[in-house]
Amino acid sequence: MAWARVSAYRAATASLGRWLASVHSVDTQQLDDLTVALNASPLVSREANCRLSVTPEIWLDAPSTTLGELAHDLGVSTRSIRHARECARSAHHLAANERARARDVGGAIVTRHSPHYPVELLDLDLPPPVLYVLGHLPRRPAISIVGSRKADPYAIEVAEKFAGELAVAGLTVVSGLALGVDSAAHQGALAVGGQTVAVLGCGIDIDYPRGNRRLRARMAESGAIVTEFPIGTAPEPYHFPIRNRIIAALGCGTLVVRGTLRSGSLITAGCALTLGRLVWAIPGNIFDPRSMGPNSLIRDGAHPAQTSGELLETLPTAVQQQLEAASASAGALGNGAGEPLAAPGETAPNRSDLAKLFHSIPAGETADASALLETTALGLDEVLSLLVELEIMGFLTRYPGPVWGRSGSPPRPDRE
Repeated sequence: MAWARVSAYRAATASLGRWLASVHSVDTQQLDDLTVALNASPLVSREANCRLSVTPEIWLDAPSTTLGELAHDLGVSTRSIRHARECARSAHHLAANERARARDVGGAIVTRHSPHYPVELLDLDLPPPVLYVLGHLPRRPAISIVGSRKADPYAIEVAEKFAGELAVAGLTVVSGLALGVDSAAHQGALAVGGQTVAVLGCGIDIDYPRGNRRLRARMAESGAIVTEFPIGTAPEPYHFPIRNRIIAALGCGTLVVRGTLRSGSLITAGCALTLGRLVWAIPGNIFDPRSMGPNSLIRDGAHPAQTSGELLETLPTAVQQQLEAASASAGALGNGAGEPLAAPGETAPNRSDLAKLFHSIPAGETADASALLETTALGLDEVLSLLVELEIMGFLTRYPGPVWGRSGSPPRPDRE
C-alpha cells in the first residue's frame, strides 16, 4: 500500500532521523517555522500545503531519486515537494517575516502544533496548518450559522434572533463575515454580549467585505477573526469553499438560514454532514430560490429550526452538558467578553451608538426606520442593525408597521 511505502522512507533515510530527533526535542520552533513558511509560500497550492504539513518528516530529507513515488503516495506533485524543500532552507527567516506582518495588523499566528489550535479542526481530512488570528479563539462550544449574502429582511431578522438566543445559551456563533446572513449572525451574538468567530476567505489584513471594519473591530474584542490565508491574500471566489470547511468544523452543527441549491451555505452544510456534525435549516418560502437550499436539507433529513429552544434540545448530549456546567459555574453569560446583557432595572443602553438610537424614540412613542434615519443621521444598514440589537437586549419592542417603541413603555393610543 502507498502508506506502507511511506513508512519505508522513514526507516531508509538516516538524515531524516536526525531531523526528527531535533523536531521532537524540547524546542519545536523548527517545526513551527517550517509550517508557517510553507503556508505562506505562493509556489505550493493550498491542498499540497495541507498534505505536506502533516508529514514533513517524510519528505524533508528524502532522497531525490524517490520524490516521484513519494509525491504520488502523498497526493501532491513532485514540483510541490521540491518547492517545499527549497522553502525549508530559509524557513526561519520566512516565518519570522510572516509573524511580523501578522503582528503589524494586530494579529497572531497559530500552527496546528500549538496548544491554542482548535482541536475541532483536526476532524478535517486536511486541517489548515496555520491560522492567522485577530482576537482570541473562544474555548466554549460553538454553532455555525450561514446563509445568503442577498438576504431578505426576514432572513436577517431570523439570523440575528437565533444567534442572539444561542449566544445567551452559551454557544459561540461562527460564520463567514459576508454581507447578509453572516453579518447578521455576528451582530446578533455581539448584541447580547456573546462570543463570535468569523472565518475569512482572504488575509486578515484585507478589508473584505468593505464597510465591515466596525463589526470586525468589535468581533476581535469579544471573539476572533481567523483565516488560513497568508497576509495580503485577496478574496478569490475559489477561496470561499475552502474556508467553508473551517466554518463547518468549528461548530458542533450548522444552521442554514438561506441559500440556493448551489450556494456556499450548502457546501458548508455538506462539510458538516461529512464531519458527522448536526445540520439545521430554517424553513422558507417555496417560491423563493434562496429557500430552496434549506428546504432541500429538511427534505433530506436536516432538523427544521423553528425556535432556538428546539435547536438547543437537539444538541449533542456532551455539548448540552458543557453548556449546563458553564452556566452553573459562571452564573452569567460566558466569560464576560463583549457587551453585557441588560441588567434588571437598567433603563437605557450604555454603548454610545445604541444610546443615541434609543433616545431618539421618546417614551410612549414609536418610530420607524425612515424616521430614525433623519433624527440620528446614521445609515440605513446601521439603523436596522442597532434596532435589532436593542430589541434583542430588551430595550425596544417591535410593533406592526414595523415600528419600534421602548420596552415597558407601550405606545400611546394616538400613536398606534
